[in-house]
Amino acid sequence: MSKSLLKLHRELIKTLNSACIITLIEAATILDVCPTTVRRMTNDGRLYCLHYPGEQGKKRRMFWLEDILDLAESRLELPA
Repeated sequence: MSKSLLKLHRELIKTLNSACIITLIEAATILDVCPTTVRRMTNDGRLYCLHYPGEQGKKRRMFWLEDILDLAESRLELPA
């Protein structure tokens, strides 16, 4: 995802002035990784998620959009 698109997302969140929660699939799409990678990141403690009851007693992982955007922005930063 381009930096300008991330900036647009961030401005939209500030404009709405509300917290947005997204699904695992949406988080993986924004980060441009597979959902398994996002699950690993939450299991390792690198990414915070909210747990909601899902189908057949499984946990459903939900994420704060701002956390995902922050992570995406940090992945775009190039070392000096």
